[in-house]
Amino acid sequence: VPEGAAAYVLTVSIPAGCTSVTQEIEVVDWAAVIANEPRLDHEVIGEDDYVSVAAATTTVAGIPQLDQIVYGDFDGDCLEEAGIPLFSGGTAGNVGFLVFDIVDENVTTGATPTLVTWGEGYKLLLRADAGLLIVSNALYSGWEANCCPSGVSYDGYRLQEGALTLVSSGSEGYPEMRVATVEHFYTLLQNGNFTEAYALLSPTFQEANPFDAWQAGYANTQSFVATVSADTAVANRVVVDLEVNERLNNGTTRIRHYRGHWDLAWNGAAPSWILQDGSFVVVP
Repeated sequence: VPEGAAAYVLTVSIPAGCTSVTQEIEVVDWAAVIANEPRLDHEVIGEDDYVSVAAATTTVAGIPQLDQIVYGDFDGDCLEEAGIPLFSGGTAGNVGFLVFDIVDENVTTGATPTLVTWGEGYKLLLRADAGLLIVSNALYSGWEANCCPSGVSYDGYRLQEGALTLVSSGSEGYPEMRVATVEHFYTLLQNGNFTEAYALLSPTFQEANPFDAWQAGYANTQSFVATVSADTAVANRVVVDLEVNERLNNGTTRIRHYRGHWDLAWNGAAPSWILQDGSFVVVP
C-alpha cells in the first residue's frame, strides 16, 4: 500500500497532449463532498469528523486535512484529481490519504468529485510532481523514538482506471540522524549487543571484518564513554572520541583515549544509516 512523509509542495503538471489542465476540482466544497461520499463512514470525535473507508479490505481512516489537499492530473486526462491526507489525531501524523476524481459531471450540479482510491502510511505527506502523486512516509530502523525517523520514502503513483500504479520510488536519510545512529551503535556495544551493532556496519566493512574476529576485538574492553558529534567539514562524517577502560593480560586495567570518525551512508533497504568506513588513532 502507498506509504510516506515529506515537505508539502504543489506542482501542477501538464501531460503530453494537453494544452491546459482543467482545475475545476479545486473550487468544490470539500466539506460537503466528504460528508456526502457514500464510500466513507463518519464518526465525530471531539470537534473532528473522523472518516474511514467503507471497504472490507482496508483500514484507511483519519481526519481529512482539507488545508493540505494536493491537486494534479495523475491520470493524464487533462482534468485534475485531488489527494487528501488523513490525520491520525496524534503523534502518528497523517496515516492515510484519499484520492478523488471527477468521474461524472452533472449538467445541473456541475463537477462532483468521487472517491476512487486510497492508501495508508505513517507520518505521511503528499505532493504532486510531473503528473505523479508523490506519497512520502517516515522510515524507521526500529530503535528510534517516534519523533525521529531515520529517513523518508518517496513513492510516485500514476492513477490508472481508478487505481494507483507505482511508477517510481526512492528514499533518503535525515542528516540529523547520522549522529544518533552512531550513538546507538556505541550504546549497543556498551550493552553487549554485538549482533545488533554489527548489523549497523556496511556490507563492505563486514566483508573485511568477519563477525567473530570483529567481536573478539572488544574482548578486553571493560567499558567506554563515547562522545559523538557531526563533522561540519566533511559530509556524512561523524566524529567520535572514546574513553576506553581496557583489561590487561596481568589482570589490571588502563584508560586509553581514541579519536576518529565514521563515514555513514544511507541504506534504503534496511532502512537505516550504516557505518561505512571508520578510522581511529590512540590519543596520548
